[in-house]
Amino acid sequence: IALAWADLAQGDPRSGLAHADRGLELEGRRRSLGFYMALCHKLHALTLLGEAERARGIALAAIEEASRSSLAVAVSGLEHGLGLAELRLGALDAVRARALQRAGDPHFAAAANAHELLARVDLAERRPVPLARHAAALRAIGQRTGSDRLRANASWADGAAAALNGQPEEARNRLHEALALQIEHQLRPDALDTVETLAELQLATGRAEAAARLLGAADRSRTELQLRRLPPDRSEERRVGKECRSRW
Repeated sequence: IALAWADLAQGDPRSGLAHADRGLELEGRRRSLGFYMALCHKLHALTLLGEAERARGIALAAIEEASRSSLAVAVSGLEHGLGLAELRLGALDAVRARALQRAGDPHFAAAANAHELLARVDLAERRPVPLARHAAALRAIGQRTGSDRLRANASWADGAAAALNGQPEEARNRLHEALALQIEHQLRPDALDTVETLAELQLATGRAEAAARLLGAADRSRTELQLRRLPPDRSEERRVGKECRSRW
């Protein structure tokens, strides 16, 4: 189960899926916390591999089952898996409604997962004020738990919010801060999000060639790693790509 999470965080969803399935096999008929943790990782892997609709169906059935137990942490984890699948399917309103209910969860992982989902929704909808609030929440949880990944994602969200607010220097500093941690820990999926945000910033500051190179590198890496974008192909990213081609 731990190996499944490591694979997902570092950008190997096929291996993550294999480890998650092995975890489920080892748990057998037991509906333990370990079982549901393995299932959460399976949902994540399926979504990254392009099987979001399948992941959504599995998540809905599992949430109903887990809700009848006393494993509240399992339910919140499954809701995160469902949120990732719905994010990939473009159901942003559903993601926001569910994640808002978990943002104040006393369990650090549940709250962090909720703020990450909400940050992605707000970036897709270009809402810098709530995006910055979610960045602050992620940073606070990251500092409390010692998680470099959460601190990196907080810097990414801060940088994206600054870019939307027309603060290119602040955005560049925060995005480079995020990327340094993501490279240090080989957090490839998160790093690709940061690179794409940097590309948008480069274009906004008149550096079309640099933006095109960053977008090209990110697209090539996503293809090689078989990582789907969450949410899929934002309209803003399509605009950036089109402008890069027209200016360069």
